[in-house]
Amino acid sequence: MDIINITAKDLSRVGNKAANLARLMSSGFNVPDGFCLTTEAYRQALVPGHKDKELGDLLKNIDPGHAEKVRDIACAISVLFDKISFPDEIAGEIKNKYRSLFNDADLLAVRSSATAEDLPGLSFAGQYESYLNIKGADGLLTAIIKCWASLWSERAIIYREKNGIGHDNAAMAVIIQRMVPAEISGVAFTADPATGDNDVMQINAAGGLGEKLVSGKINPDQYTINKGSLKIERDLSGNQQLLPDYRIKELTGIALKIEKLFGCPQDIEWAFYKDKIYILQSRNITASKNGQPPFPVIWGNTATREILKNTPVYWSNWNTRENMPYPLKPLSWSFFNDFLVPAINQAIWGMDPGSPIYHYSHIIDLVNGRTYWNMNLLYGHPLFRRIMRPIMGRIDHEATVFFEKAYHNGDLQPAVLPINPWQKMTVAATALNCYLRFPWFMSLKQIYRQCDEYWVLADRYDATPLEGKSNLDLLEEARLFGFVTARYAFPLLFIAGKAIIAFDVIKRLTGEWPGFRYEDLMIGIKGNKATEAALELFKLSRMPETVSDIFRRSNVEDVEKIESNLKPTKDGIEYLKRVHGFLERYGHRGMKDLDMGYPSWGEDRSYVYQMIKNYLQFGPDDIDPVKQFELSVAKRQELIKTAKERLSKSPVDRIFPVRRWLFQKMADVIHDCLPLRENEKYYGIRCFPGSRRIVLEIGRRYCEKGLLDDRQDIFYLTVSEIKDIENGRFPDVENIKAFIKKRKDDWQSQVDSDPPFIIRSDGRQWRDTNKKAQEGNVLRGVGASSGRATGRARIIRDPSQAHLFKKGEILVAPYTEPGWAPLFLLAKALVMEVGGALCHGAIVAREYGIPAVVGVNAATKEIRDGDEITVDGNSGEVRIS
Repeated sequence: MDIINITAKDLSRVGNKAANLARLMSSGFNVPDGFCLTTEAYRQALVPGHKDKELGDLLKNIDPGHAEKVRDIACAISVLFDKISFPDEIAGEIKNKYRSLFNDADLLAVRSSATAEDLPGLSFAGQYESYLNIKGADGLLTAIIKCWASLWSERAIIYREKNGIGHDNAAMAVIIQRMVPAEISGVAFTADPATGDNDVMQINAAGGLGEKLVSGKINPDQYTINKGSLKIERDLSGNQQLLPDYRIKELTGIALKIEKLFGCPQDIEWAFYKDKIYILQSRNITASKNGQPPFPVIWGNTATREILKNTPVYWSNWNTRENMPYPLKPLSWSFFNDFLVPAINQAIWGMDPGSPIYHYSHIIDLVNGRTYWNMNLLYGHPLFRRIMRPIMGRIDHEATVFFEKAYHNGDLQPAVLPINPWQKMTVAATALNCYLRFPWFMSLKQIYRQCDEYWVLADRYDATPLEGKSNLDLLEEARLFGFVTARYAFPLLFIAGKAIIAFDVIKRLTGEWPGFRYEDLMIGIKGNKATEAALELFKLSRMPETVSDIFRRSNVEDVEKIESNLKPTKDGIEYLKRVHGFLERYGHRGMKDLDMGYPSWGEDRSYVYQMIKNYLQFGPDDIDPVKQFELSVAKRQELIKTAKERLSKSPVDRIFPVRRWLFQKMADVIHDCLPLRENEKYYGIRCFPGSRRIVLEIGRRYCEKGLLDDRQDIFYLTVSEIKDIENGRFPDVENIKAFIKKRKDDWQSQVDSDPPFIIRSDGRQWRDTNKKAQEGNVLRGVGASSGRATGRARIIRDPSQAHLFKKGEILVAPYTEPGWAPLFLLAKALVMEVGGALCHGAIVAREYGIPAVVGVNAATKEIRDGDEITVDGNSGEVRIS
């Protein structure tokens, strides 16, 4: 039937999309003409050959818990639809209708309109297929069958299963319209699509057809319009604004009329061609409640909400998206927030509970289980911004660009603390006193002597007697050792900042010589504990043949079995001693070593053995990582020698070698201080094995009382909740197992989610216009380690996938943290989605002399496993062959 003739009573036969188009067309909106093939044609086409019965039999076997089975069924249904042909009567009717409206020169848009689509709260957006630029009657028939088949794609089946929609009555109508050869196309949301904020609307616009925009393949212009004042805020994808302001206002007027027609906020697809705006689709917006953030936030301290209640709060996971990209288990967050943060604040700022700003000192919050910085407190403050800008710029380039822009255009408002000038002076004097006591001018030998003192204290903490102490006493032991850890470890992070200053001095000193790779001054630096751990782990792969034979034929995940196979032989006993020595120094690290809810290498040795087994791939002709590291050392030393020679060419420099002397001093500072950035983490998490031992003991005691089924369940409680249990204040101890189950489910949903890089407290969406776009087969990022390498890409999203990684592959990862370092020894190059020149991945890549490009947006999506790619660490480009 013609679209214009569709009425409300036809909804079950044409689907919501077609019914909405008919309503728009009859209300005078400019909708491309066409007709709709009803669901009756779909059902009749399945009857010949009993294909409807075959489809029903396949659907009976769907098990949403087994993704592979769903995929197999979707493939079988696809094959079934490949065999469908139109009954002659239906094919004749379609061709007659086609000829009455179009001619063979016309191009058509063939679009799905399912009966379960655009429902309240369920848009089904992107689940079904549309086909554009279809030509001729035969091409039309083929496209219709493809639309029908998309009703049973894997993603559509899973979507219906997830939302409790039955498959039995699902059917597909198809809309056939005259194709609009759009000059500009896009989407208009008459309310904020993330929050439902009805005071603003958003328009996204891109050149040409809208399919790439809707599928997320290109970055659009984004215009945010205040509905009351019609003020326009612009986020442009390029240098030119695609839609002039008068067109934006015209489109806004049309969109608001459509919203009024349907009586609720609308998601509208539109196209602009030859001075006319065409409406291609309109559906209800499915969004969160007005004014609510799209992800739940747990505030470290409610005072941060108090002082920022008049302006939006920006949260960002810069840095933590590399170091803690995973959701923390509740007790891990609570230990960090309740025990470590107060200790760190006291060690760094001298901020004890009597300080005027103690109440406002929490600058990290938990957003959907992940740690985010409160950027209004951190970067919005003029003083902190000056301190943070050079550091953040080298750790996370993307974050610096965004927040510099937000700060200067007034979006990022600084926090104003409600304290008087005298209190400010007191706070500043206390912080200065703390800073002056940092070991700024200590030699490395003296610094590491203090670290050795801390190590002895940590060994004692690991052996803390547990018997005879109450659970509250054990928690107090953990809290007090948090202060010991903060005093020894966290000042190292600030001392590491001297390397950044030294790096800037060198750049100014030399005037940034063309062709001189300054980043190479940071390669081959000894003393980085993450690098040392990986190299020591590699050395463990150099073993007697009798031991390597055991490794090759063993399942390394079965730690007890591989160790029992080693113990009967002399070589095996000696080898286990070497492993034990490694774990004594590095066993407190782990695959997720900033969350003590996960076991360390010392507790679960399977990852250590897996990496050792992987290193057995190195043959006699390969340059092993130890030699590669020494080559990096030599390269850095040669670079320093070359620079000093260039600084000695002029007669003045030969007589007064000040520049040469200063260059060498700054190079020494980089060499001495840069490793401290990684080593701060190495020593900072040394408290975790002892704290984890205490926590698991409390968990064991709760199991004995019947409160928990497994001692590991203790990690789904918080410190305050454990205290409430101990003091008899927990509201429902009898149902604590159900409480834990709910916590586990919430945590798992956090694992499955992907919160954005930046979140606003008002839920407003943001879009980073500074992202380097993909250009053809070239991805762009930040060149972090020099060199060029071509090889096979391997996507690794978690170090637990280490067994998949082969020597000589290129590591492509969303992030890397210290626990990933052993993987780098096998890699030919590194590509990472986040980071800057001083992020963890960049530092380790330089240490091992492999090319690296970091800050490559969506690298794990654009690059596929097995793709041949070229990584150019000099230009910051990744080319997909």
